[in-house]
Amino acid sequence: MIPSEEHLLVFDRDDALSRLADWECILAMLRVAAESPEFTIDPYRDALYECDYQRLAALTHTLIGVASNLSLKAIHEVAVKFNKAARTKDQIRAAAEFAGLKHEFERFYRWMTTTGSGSVSH
Repeated sequence: MIPSEEHLLVFDRDDALSRLADWECILAMLRVAAESPEFTIDPYRDALYECDYQRLAALTHTLIGVASNLSLKAIHEVAVKFNKAARTKDQIRAAAEFAGLKHEFERFYRWMTTTGSGSVSH
C-alpha cells in the first residue's frame, strides 16, 4: 500500500492567500514549481536507487521548503517523512516514502490540470 496524504489538501488556497494576496502570482508560482526539477520524480528515484542518502536528504529538504511556501500540504508532509528516512538511512522507509511522493506528485499534476492553473508538461 502506498503511504498517502489523501486526507491533506493538494493545495491550501486559504493558506497561500494569507501569505500572498495576489492569486495570479500564486498561480504563476505554482506553474513554475510544476515545471521545476524538484517536482519530477527522477532525481529522487535515482538518489534512492544509488543509496545516496545525502543527496536524497538535500533534495527532500529543498522540496520541503518549496512545498511549504506554496501551501502544497500533502507534498510537504510526505517530503518531511522522506527526508527523515533519508537522514536516518532507512532504506525501507525511504522506499515507502518515495512511493508516497510519486503519488502526491501525481495528485498535484492532476489538480493543476483540472482544478488549478491549467496544463503542465508532466
